[in-house]
Amino acid sequence: MLAFFDALMSPELANLLYWGVEGTHYTVQDGKAMAAGNFELREKDVKPYQALMVGGISTIPGMLQPITLNPVKDKAERLIIDNERFLINDPTSPLESLLYNEIGVRLHERMRDATYQFILGMLDEEGYEQEIEHWKEDGGQEIIDEYNASYRSTVNEYLLDDNR
Repeated sequence: MLAFFDALMSPELANLLYWGVEGTHYTVQDGKAMAAGNFELREKDVKPYQALMVGGISTIPGMLQPITLNPVKDKAERLIIDNERFLINDPTSPLESLLYNEIGVRLHERMRDATYQFILGMLDEEGYEQEIEHWKEDGGQEIIDEYNASYRSTVNEYLLDDNR
């Protein structure tokens, strides 16, 4: 199974899934891909297979970048690539918290509002700290505990030993 995903990350298969067949669905100009003019053909032949992609231009070395003739689309494509430098990964993504699934959105909105109020000067540092304590009391601490338990269940005990 992993060999299948490895193959999907090869530039040859990634380009095939994303662009289609060279000469039919796209052409290569100066090392970049230019989509063919027949939109309906690409929608029929290529689009359904794009769901199989497991990477993209920024994660698959050798994958063809697009040529765009529309300056607005070109800028949007560049900004997408530039934004990846600022991405912050959520370490809780692979972990599980049943309580977060139930009330996490509400608690997140509460902290987001408190953060905005703090930034705008509507809440001082003490008020912000109080909001954090209310967040913990209203289920935040239990969510933290569930995430910690989920993490502990997925890592080697050696990594959790405080004596090392």
